Amino acid sequence: MPYEANTPEEYIAQLPADRKIAVEKLRIVLKKDLPKGFKGSINYKMLGHYIPDSKYLNGCHGKRKLEIGKNCIQFKKMDEIPYDLTGELASKITINQWVRLHETTLKKATN
Repeated sequence: MPYEANTPEEYIAQLPADRKIAVEKLRIVLKKDLPKGFKGSINYKMLGHYIPDSKYLNGCHGKRKLEIGKNCIQFKKMDEIPYDLTGELASKITINQWVRLHETTLKKATN
């Protein structure tokens, strides 16, 4: 269900109680484990983390914002979220690695 929110706090405030607890715990894990520089925000009416424009100065297809899709993780059962594994996986790739991967993929797509 999409929520009308401008900040992560507004988004979380609208969640049902069981989801609110799980999402707050996930945010704590991600804040702790994501490499420096990722920013938590609302994008496409969803809570997420992204690479700020200031970290990707080259732009993307004439736009400043780095758009990397297909990175959503959905948890169907709030009581079965693997918090430790999620944190471990979140820590695996830095902003610079994401940008290099993105640029390599763009080059392959245009060749």
